Amino acid sequence: ALLARAGLSPPRHALLGTELPFAPGDPVVLKGLGEELWHKSELGAVAFLPFDVTAVGTASGAMRARVEAAGHRWLGGLVCERVAIARAEGLPSEGFFSLTHGEAGWVALCGFGGLQAEALAALAPPLRWPLALTTPAEALAELRQHLLGRIWLGELRGTRPLTTERQLGALLAALWQLAPLAGAEGLALLELNPVVPDTTGLLRPLDAVGRREPAAEPRPP
Repeated sequence: ALLARAGLSPPRHALLGTELPFAPGDPVVLKGLGEELWHKSELGAVAFLPFDVTAVGTASGAMRARVEAAGHRWLGGLVCERVAIARAEGLPSEGFFSLTHGEAGWVALCGFGGLQAEALAALAPPLRWPLALTTPAEALAELRQHLLGRIWLGELRGTRPLTTERQLGALLAALWQLAPLAGAEGLALLELNPVVPDTTGLLRPLDAVGRREPAAEPRPP
């Protein structure tokens, strides 16, 4: 909901136990939410299945057992639409964006996301943007030169664009809008991973995790 307020386009979603905006058979993703659970896939807390109330409830119960066995407090099951992703054949096409608040204000990181993010970071290190000193237009110029941006924009030999420069700029503008909204909610860290282009080129955050903590005390000049 916070991402949508900033102008981003997360999947349609609802918590189990509330009204679920899906019809029987709709492709959905069930996610188990746990406190301090940052990597859902590693605990089997992500499942892809056609929507069925009984099947989703059963899968959620099994997820809860795994999450609690790993020492995380269970927060609930989240049912999301399954987004059709545009991919570059043979190339990584998932990104990540994070916002961290510290002594220098909000700082954004951008790089490859997904399960192999750490390995890919060794090939193409993430970009770092202090929001107070960088504009979305400046960030876009840097991202266009980064390997992730070149893949998304189809600028490598034999590739096609997965998104447009306009859509990429809109994502960055929304990220700059997201930082003060996150701060108003008491967040000091927010990670969007993965962020992917859908089949229309719209860049969409498929998952997000965050942490609330006291703001860092400013240092004297």
